[in-house]
Amino acid sequence: MTGRVRSPRRDYDGASFLEENAPFPVGIQLFKGGLTRGSLPSKVGGNFGVCSTGGHYTSLVEHRRTKIREECMTDEVPDEIAIDADTQEQASAAVRLFLKQRSVSLVGFRNSEPCEIGSATCIQIAGRNFLATAAHVILPYPDEQLLIVHQGVGPLPIMNRGTRGGSTNDTDDVAWLEVSADTAARIEKTFIPLSHLHISLTHDPELWTLMYGFPSKLIDKTKLAQQELGVTPLAYSTGTIAPENWPSDCDPSSDVVLNYPDKNNRLENGREYQLPDPHGMSGGGFWFVTPKTGSIWHPEAHLFGIDRAWWPHRRFARGTQVRRWLNVLGEDIPELATIINSHIQAQSSDVDQTSPD
Repeated sequence: MTGRVRSPRRDYDGASFLEENAPFPVGIQLFKGGLTRGSLPSKVGGNFGVCSTGGHYTSLVEHRRTKIREECMTDEVPDEIAIDADTQEQASAAVRLFLKQRSVSLVGFRNSEPCEIGSATCIQIAGRNFLATAAHVILPYPDEQLLIVHQGVGPLPIMNRGTRGGSTNDTDDVAWLEVSADTAARIEKTFIPLSHLHISLTHDPELWTLMYGFPSKLIDKTKLAQQELGVTPLAYSTGTIAPENWPSDCDPSSDVVLNYPDKNNRLENGREYQLPDPHGMSGGGFWFVTPKTGSIWHPEAHLFGIDRAWWPHRRFARGTQVRRWLNVLGEDIPELATIINSHIQAQSSDVDQTSPD
């Protein structure tokens, strides 16, 4: 589900690749042969928010109910609570910003030309910085042919990587990249802590869930004409699919499936919106959002899946549960296994304690 680049060739002397007008690294070896114009992925300016469910509304209502209980010291809360349109839009904008600050795009190069775009989430564990993505996003490209899109000048070095699967019939499709503290600072993103990784969500119709990534079709053609390329993230509010409705090759112990319909999608202003094909969103995050307590609503998002594929005819997006990504990381970096296993065991205990008898 990476986004491909197919178009006639054109040589550029000082091409730039933009995330919010970020210059492309000028002296990188891969550029000496020139760049290809065409459907090269996206631009991070609009930070689109599209929704097909009322999850964001439900979250706001629950926050309002909690606030009434706390301020009035009563459990008697009105059954119906109205949330105005401006409040809904502001909440959605806050969530989009939260996810944007924690997500990056990855671009692979071959024969001096950018070929594909994918997505990744920034994670920090025990003081070490990682990008969680899908294996098929990075498998075709060695580190020196893989670009982490950022706002600064110059390519960013990758310290290490690990993958599982990534081919068509593989059970797994997960990967990690490790970057240094200096590279993490130059990316200018927030790396989420281990506590923000949720290990085993498969289906919960009550949660406000989103998928976030960089579709290849959201490219700014005007920027291309100016010898610049840009990436635009899509934050899509949707819902999980119950396992009994999943395609037969999915596994509830390691997969999660979200709805990605082609109808009844709207921007926050209510205007109907046709979702782009999600090519390029591979490796991006599946998130659920809960409000932080307090007088002001602000989002607390947890990563529960990593996008890996989609079914165009059924309009489903398939992801890998974060537990599997953590297991792979612990296998590849044994010194992290203890802290990872402790996190998994603690969350498993919490789930057991809240499960009905």
